[in-house]
Amino acid sequence: PVNARYKVVFKEQVVTKGLQSVLDNMDFQPEKKLDESLIKAAALFPRYDIYSGNDYLAADYHGRHFIQSDIHLQEEREETYRDDDDELQTRTVYVSVFRGRLVVFDYDTISNEPVAVY
Repeated sequence: PVNARYKVVFKEQVVTKGLQSVLDNMDFQPEKKLDESLIKAAALFPRYDIYSGNDYLAADYHGRHFIQSDIHLQEEREETYRDDDDELQTRTVYVSVFRGRLVVFDYDTISNEPVAVY
């Protein structure tokens, strides 16, 4: 589809150049996502079943390293409902637990505790 091709070209030619103009040591991979082990280690989302993502970016900004990507976490749930014949039925639904950008920063140690910004 034209829309998908447009998005790829836009990210390659516009987004990448814009990021390169302000970031050092940049690694932008639109089809890649953060390694799931980072999601689990963050312990921000205790329960999810499906992990997807894109727009992986690792770079330095003013000497500070960071990595990020857009992520989508979903939980699979069983849902009970009544059909048109008033019979009890069960179906599987997928509920978004989180959809957004997760960023991991390197920063000077200010605490022995993890810092989470929502």
